[in-house]
Amino acid sequence: MKQRILYALTLFLVVACSQTPESSDVAGTPVTTSSPTQNVWTVSEMPSTSLLPWGTSTEISSSDLRKPVVINLWASWCSACAQEMPLIAQSPYASNVVAINVGDLALSTAGTDTATELVKSTHAAFPIYVDVQDTLMKALRVNGLPVTFAVNAKNKIVDYEFGELTNESLARLVKSSTS
Repeated sequence: MKQRILYALTLFLVVACSQTPESSDVAGTPVTTSSPTQNVWTVSEMPSTSLLPWGTSTEISSSDLRKPVVINLWASWCSACAQEMPLIAQSPYASNVVAINVGDLALSTAGTDTATELVKSTHAAFPIYVDVQDTLMKALRVNGLPVTFAVNAKNKIVDYEFGELTNESLARLVKSSTS
């Protein structure tokens, strides 16, 4: 009897924990996964918020970012984010990417120190900003990192990628943003 209960509990946890951001949003509403042929997202426009260019103290608005653009949300505590930063930096598409740190300033000095070390070690060839108000995750209804959005010239989200980027997914996002 105990084995059956343990088996059922294990099965439940595996199913519950395997649900990814692609299968439901924060409110549990199903969303479609990213693909080159079907791009459905629950938020259609990139929200406006205050951004701080990395290493400066002069805020800008996210609406001032050049478009089209690929926007990568990351945090220092996210191991997949740390792994994809060098891929982005070494990519021929780096000039099409803007990385926005979400959450590290709200964590602590240690969070910002770790993020700073990651940025330095990456030798980023793309602009990096900090979400000053820490609002993008909520506004975009994102519940996991990393996540990367293709934003067209009209500020519309036209494609996205949950999880760590590959060269192929980054190329697809750049193409989607300019189409």
